[in-house]
Amino acid sequence: MIAGYGNVTLCVGLVVIGGLRRIAKVSMVVVPFMAIAYTLVCLLVMFANCEKIPGAVCLVVKAAFNPAAVTGAPCFLMVALAFFAFTTILGWDYYSERCLEYIVGARRQWAVKTYRLLYVLVVFVGPYLTVSVVWDAADVFNGLMAFPNLVALVLLSPVVVHTTRDYFRRH
Repeated sequence: MIAGYGNVTLCVGLVVIGGLRRIAKVSMVVVPFMAIAYTLVCLLVMFANCEKIPGAVCLVVKAAFNPAAVTGAPCFLMVALAFFAFTTILGWDYYSERCLEYIVGARRQWAVKTYRLLYVLVVFVGPYLTVSVVWDAADVFNGLMAFPNLVALVLLSPVVVHTTRDYFRRH
């Protein structure tokens, strides 16, 4: 299990340290592969069990959230989830790097490179934390992202009011 976490960290590190171009190159391969593989496996399972589809639809409707309804290809779903998590990690890195560049300025690449190393470290440590700690950290960081936006909304509200009044006065 621990070796798997190291592999994810290594993959994320190799991609993230390479910057936006490497994130784009990897995503251009991984995301279409994920979509095509998921679609093909779903179609294969459906065609192989086409006589069971009406019963499956009834089962889903009757017990949509019952744990017994979770059957099928668990190994494939596990792999698909791993790829989804991997590309999500890459997407979060890209978004947060752009925000950091906006805050510190695009010329301060040392800050972005330091952030990338810290990001990879967090990816490595993350699986060893409890689920509640991970969710608490996610809540804190989402709140930190929301704070500047809320400040901007308050500061820009007079501009919005003025522009709205001007628009309605002209129309």
